[in-house]
Amino acid sequence: MDALRFAVTEAAEALDAWLRLNPKYKRNHERQERIEAELADCAIMLITALGRDYQYKLNLHNLRWTYGTNTLEDVVYQVVSSLKYQGEPSDDTINNKIYIELALMCVIRKIGDDYEQEISTKMEKLHTKHAKKAIDKSMPA
Repeated sequence: MDALRFAVTEAAEALDAWLRLNPKYKRNHERQERIEAELADCAIMLITALGRDYQYKLNLHNLRWTYGTNTLEDVVYQVVSSLKYQGEPSDDTINNKIYIELALMCVIRKIGDDYEQEISTKMEKLHTKHAKKAIDKSMPA
């Protein structure tokens, strides 16, 4: 469940990154995260929530042009919905995961054709960051 909660925050951060592009808002512009980078973080959290052994049911190519307008608001809605429906204990767990997969497809579609590169780049940064922390912890003081 926490991976889905983090996915919600990442979707909101993508919306925040988009808002920061508008010069009419007097917001702190020090943060310069790219929308696609925030969405890649969201995708990683959704993939984590699905788990290693999940068998995907949806097809990105079939979904690409048929589902909604795919605004950032749509992405946030789908990610929040994927979290909401996990709390229904009477529902089948597999069916609950369809909501996560649908949110993932929406995120991937919003990232665009470079989604694999965006997600890979984020994964490499995470790996490097956590590998360095692990090495630092193992070194004698």
